[in-house]
Amino acid sequence: MPDIAIHLISFDFYILSECKLPMNNTEQIIDSFTTHPFFIDKQWTNVKCFFDAKMLYQHLSSSMTYTPRLLFGSM
Repeated sequence: MPDIAIHLISFDFYILSECKLPMNNTEQIIDSFTTHPFFIDKQWTNVKCFFDAKMLYQHLSSSMTYTPRLLFGSM
């Protein structure tokens, strides 16, 4: 992966995970992207994290193109 990663121009992701309880480590997750040299060098530090208490899902995204409202309708 390191050989491929250095040639990436953009890196967008969206991760949806089911959680039984609200995640208390949201800031830690975001900080792992904003402090890692690989993401800082590429300026890919715009990571968002959102917990949907109604559906019990955690959303982790490199951009909020995919918003919970678009996924689940009005909350």
